[in-house]
Amino acid sequence: MKPITNAQPQAAVSEVAAMCEAGRFEEAIARAEAIVQDGWSPDDVAQMRFHVSLANVQLGNMVRGAELLAQARARFEAANNASMLAETMAAEASLAVLQQRPDAIDVAARALAACRGLRPIPTELEVKALGCLAAANLNAGRWENAIQACEEAIERAGPVFDMRRQAKLFNDAWIDDQELGQLDKATH
Repeated sequence: MKPITNAQPQAAVSEVAAMCEAGRFEEAIARAEAIVQDGWSPDDVAQMRFHVSLANVQLGNMVRGAELLAQARARFEAANNASMLAETMAAEASLAVLQQRPDAIDVAARALAACRGLRPIPTELEVKALGCLAAANLNAGRWENAIQACEEAIERAGPVFDMRRQAKLFNDAWIDDQELGQLDKATH
């Protein structure tokens, strides 16, 4: 692996992001920590923190992941970077659901609102936020709200939706319908 200099922070961020996408979370964290960040812009540091936070969450390091997300979010807010702010808020919503926090519904609703404030609305991010909202409602026993969010996510996803995420949403909707005693709808 060739060293990355301070003049190439975007290359470093892209490299760490690719490692995360490939599921190489420990390697992504180690690589990010090995890169000297002196001279990097606050925006580049925030981008790196965002990806490293996701890697930490995937490895079960929820506290560290939450800390890094909060730091990245603060920078994206200060820089008026609405796109990355919405991404960060969706990651925070996912973390709130994983931790089954009592504020998970509110966190997911705010993430969805931030996503829908973007023009154009990024479909994949909107579906992710809707999935978090559905899961948060499911965890809270708010079956009808969970079904509504699942159905909306499935509708918004359309034909370009990955099968794994679609299967999870259909499964969540099935559970919600069963809890409400809507067996015909669950079977459908």
